[in-house]
Amino acid sequence: ILSAMDLMVRSTPVRIEGGTEEARDLIEDCLYNMEGSTFEAFISDALSFLPYGFSLFEIVARPPSKHPKGWVTLKKLAPRAQWTIEKFSTNDKGDVLGVYQTATTRSSFIPIDKLLHFRTASKQADPAGASVLRSAYQSWYFMRRIQEIEAIAVERELNGLPLVRVPSEYFDP
Repeated sequence: ILSAMDLMVRSTPVRIEGGTEEARDLIEDCLYNMEGSTFEAFISDALSFLPYGFSLFEIVARPPSKHPKGWVTLKKLAPRAQWTIEKFSTNDKGDVLGVYQTATTRSSFIPIDKLLHFRTASKQADPAGASVLRSAYQSWYFMRRIQEIEAIAVERELNGLPLVRVPSEYFDP
């Protein structure tokens, strides 16, 4: 199901409408000239919020000196793996201020204004969201247990319960 969702979203055509021609050119330049990634790969990475509940990307800008028109453009949207995020930092109102990320041995703070944050519908404004797989857990759990029981039955050649014989002297006082 996750693969089907990924393929369906990635196959949707992208159109940039409205604004001036120069604005559309800037957006196209940002989306289709990122370093080390394609826009389609970014969409696929962004869709990791479905199983995890959220996905984060650090916005890395390219300086104006690197663009022929002197524009500040998008160098890349660097993915930040969900398992490296220690916690979300929030204020008293529940607004997200940033995240603490542990990469190898050190922890660093990334402010929210440098992040692109995707999430599913959340419970109680939780920035971590909720996995789309959460409601499937109970069905998965029972299916797995039934498969284990069936495997044991096949191993025993479907002969019922095991019979164990213990010598009577073990039961003497």
